[in-house]
Amino acid sequence: VVGTTTRELDHGTWLCESALWSKWIHVGCAKATSACQLIEISAFACLRTLTGHSGIGELANEYCQAFHSRIVTAKPPQASYPSDVEVPFTECGDLVYMMTRDLRVSIAIM
Repeated sequence: VVGTTTRELDHGTWLCESALWSKWIHVGCAKATSACQLIEISAFACLRTLTGHSGIGELANEYCQAFHSRIVTAKPPQASYPSDVEVPFTECGDLVYMMTRDLRVSIAIM
């Protein structure tokens, strides 16, 4: 980490989604400047629940693989390094595009 950055987040922004899909080390801290809502999700319990359902488990597995791939490949000059706030190219469409054709079709008809 080089230097200190401050960033104001928009409503609905996720913090540390990477911690659900990888062994993640947090750098820095988050501080609320107004009333907000916070939810803590256990990665272990989340994955156990998702993988307990065949169709959802397969979708979660491919989402995880796609997200993790973006974490480990995010670096300059093609992208910024991943952070607790953002991992480049992890918008829903970016990740679905990386999934198998069968899953993409299933998602399209949902």
